[in-house]
Amino acid sequence: MKKEIRQRETEKRADKAFGKQWEWCEGAPEVFVCPISREPMRDPVTLCTGQTYDRSSILTWLASGGLTCPATNTPLSDTSLTPNSTLRRLIQSHFSQNSLSTSASLLVHRLKVAKRRPHRISALSSLLSLARSHEEAMEVLANLDVPSLLAQSLTPLTPPSVAALSADLLSLLPLNPDVLSLLRHPDAFSLLVDLLHEAPAASQVAAASVLHSAIATAPPDFGSVSSFRLLFGALRLARSPRSESFSAGVRLLHAVCRWAEARTLLMRAGAIPCLLDILPVAEGADAQTCMEVLEQLSKEGAEALRSCERAVPNIVNTLMRVSERCTALGLSVLLRLCTHGAGIGMEAKLAAKLLLILQSTCEPAVKQRARNLLKLCSRGHGEGLSMFASKCGLDLSYTIH
Repeated sequence: MKKEIRQRETEKRADKAFGKQWEWCEGAPEVFVCPISREPMRDPVTLCTGQTYDRSSILTWLASGGLTCPATNTPLSDTSLTPNSTLRRLIQSHFSQNSLSTSASLLVHRLKVAKRRPHRISALSSLLSLARSHEEAMEVLANLDVPSLLAQSLTPLTPPSVAALSADLLSLLPLNPDVLSLLRHPDAFSLLVDLLHEAPAASQVAAASVLHSAIATAPPDFGSVSSFRLLFGALRLARSPRSESFSAGVRLLHAVCRWAEARTLLMRAGAIPCLLDILPVAEGADAQTCMEVLEQLSKEGAEALRSCERAVPNIVNTLMRVSERCTALGLSVLLRLCTHGAGIGMEAKLAAKLLLILQSTCEPAVKQRARNLLKLCSRGHGEGLSMFASKCGLDLSYTIH
């Protein structure tokens, strides 16, 4: 059904393009042009001679008494017409692409000349609809340098509604290094951070996505990541019940954790309790990203982890639940807690997870972390651990040596 709908939309765009065929007929491939009308064919059909014509043109020819093939002058033994659906699709695709490029160019021009806010909003909304409607449109808009145009337009004088639409569009388009550099300019960066707090929910997600791209490629001396407003905005998104907002917030937190100062500010802002709260409900890539942020923060935040009662159980619940990478990160955090003087204790659930890891197909490095943690946590509990392993049917003979 979706394929049929897309096909109908393509045909509609093509038919609309035919209404302006004079704009690009001269550049159309000759095989698309009817030999009779010398115009692009809407409904190509093939005669018994193998020559293809537009249906309306050849029917007019036959109705006027024509008994030969117009192009070859060969007598027609059969006047039946065979639809050439393959050629029709090629013609539609050709004119659809031309129509898309023309529409995009006109909308970009409208945006460039727009001075008043309603006109800018109208042009941006149309460009956004175009980008969302056609996969090819994103490449077309990128070739028209729209990302750079939008990045340069983000200034302190940009109205919030215009900035939100610009962020929505930027989040859909490919951003090259020059555009990312423009987005890291203090004016543009500050405006995107403001959107994390003041824009509609969808635009907050878009702004977070653009900020993530800009930060992930930033040089080590990029100081704007140490903004409390940025970090609080990312944490607020991460706490959101909306999955899109949560994902965008966690990814943004992960990007800023490259900087030690940002990690310190995040801990002061309560990032560790926040992440521990959302870890049990996170799934897949989001859970792994969340654990990666916790692992980064645990380097300086072992004390904050120790003071949080739900740290160990929530991390243990994630082991062997998401991915091997996530399990490895969780083990690193637990080991860091142990080596910083926090007694984790050998709970049944932790023991079961560690023993399962040791007898799984995980990488040797992951198993070694589990083995080290098992040694640290089982001190004084050796006999109890052996009994537990026996009840679970697990072989402990080789795991802690």
